[in-house]
Amino acid sequence: MATDKRFAGRRGLDCDDALALDPSVPRQPLPPELCQHLGFVLAKAKQELAARLNRLTGEDGLSIRHFGILVLLSRRGAMRQTEVADAMRLDRTTVMKMVDELEAAGFVRRAADPRDRRANALNVTAKGTRWIERLGPAALDAERAFLAPLTAQEQDTLRRLLMRLVAPEAR
Repeated sequence: MATDKRFAGRRGLDCDDALALDPSVPRQPLPPELCQHLGFVLAKAKQELAARLNRLTGEDGLSIRHFGILVLLSRRGAMRQTEVADAMRLDRTTVMKMVDELEAAGFVRRAADPRDRRANALNVTAKGTRWIERLGPAALDAERAFLAPLTAQEQDTLRRLLMRLVAPEAR
């Protein structure tokens, strides 16, 4: 994966994110031939939303997925890395690397899991809690800005339909 030097040190970003991240670059219309392919359109929507969210977290060298881990831990309490990976439906090795990065930033700490002393539980630190509290409102604002072309009803419909696709058990 090639990286653009403007985004060096910002995890989870590559050249594909360059245009989405740079608001000074006018967006070109998507080619009509590709608009027929839902996978392409969804990938572009995800890329643009993730770029907006990563602009918020990028100054800390972290991504919106790091933020997601912290939100999950702050709401559910201590969890094992494997539980985080399962809950977020991410590869365990990926989560391990992200937790290492969060730990290096001082946002989480590993401690012996009281349910199983052989395993470690992850806990959000006070610094991690402050980061979530700082970024939470900004992340919601970024999502609202991204969804602004849609009416409130269309936004609800989009969420509901996407949830049916990615979490059919949550119907």
